[in-house]
Amino acid sequence: MAWQHCNEPERVAAVIEHTLSHDPQTAQRLIRDTGRSDFMHRLGSMQL
Repeated sequence: MAWQHCNEPERVAAVIEHTLSHDPQTAQRLIRDTGRSDFMHRLGSMQL
């Protein structure tokens, strides 16, 4: 969330990408909290 508050969308995207592969539940929460709906389609193929 720190990158979100610093207005660094590229860094937020990198963190989401990393988190998606390691902890999908946390990634889902991060996507929801940051409003990055462009990553929601990536969650559909993962089991939560």
